[in-house]
Amino acid sequence: MNQPEVGEVTRLLRAAGLDDDRALRDALPLVIDELHRLAARQRRRLDAGDTLQTTALVNEAWFKFCGGRLGPIQDRQHFFAVAARAMRQILVDQMRRRAARRIQDRESLEDAPPGELAEQIDADRLIAIDDALRRLERFQPRLAEVVNCLWFAGYTEKETAEILGVCDRTVRRDWLKAKAFLRKILEEGA
Repeated sequence: MNQPEVGEVTRLLRAAGLDDDRALRDALPLVIDELHRLAARQRRRLDAGDTLQTTALVNEAWFKFCGGRLGPIQDRQHFFAVAARAMRQILVDQMRRRAARRIQDRESLEDAPPGELAEQIDADRLIAIDDALRRLERFQPRLAEVVNCLWFAGYTEKETAEILGVCDRTVRRDWLKAKAFLRKILEEGA
């Protein structure tokens, strides 16, 4: 099968970002494989276990986009950065719900078997990271975008710089600042 021109994919994604449902439907077959790779990477990186399977995660993110919450899209890379953020939010929300159910089902964590206790700690850590990232987003949105692109989406510094319209050095500085901020917030919460 012929690969579509990158310009056509970008055109469709831009139109989809402007709430063009037909463009969104037309774009799906052109981006679905990359969305699956991104979802698999997100699940591995967040140690999501069987919280949500890869295809289900792609579907949940796509439903978010169909609900008109895609927003303006600059290009293909920007779309996948937005998709990575949506997937992170979906996984964290799933982990929050699972953790809340576990707490309701138990009187205390001391009663939990050792394997489940370790799983609870991992989910708690991820939720704390997401909370810290949301705080960073309120005060320094670009720093949060750098974290989203580098860590969650798996982009390189150069790709991140292109998406954000800054130079590679700025991305490196922002990454250092973001890590310091997140570390400080996480240590305060510990």
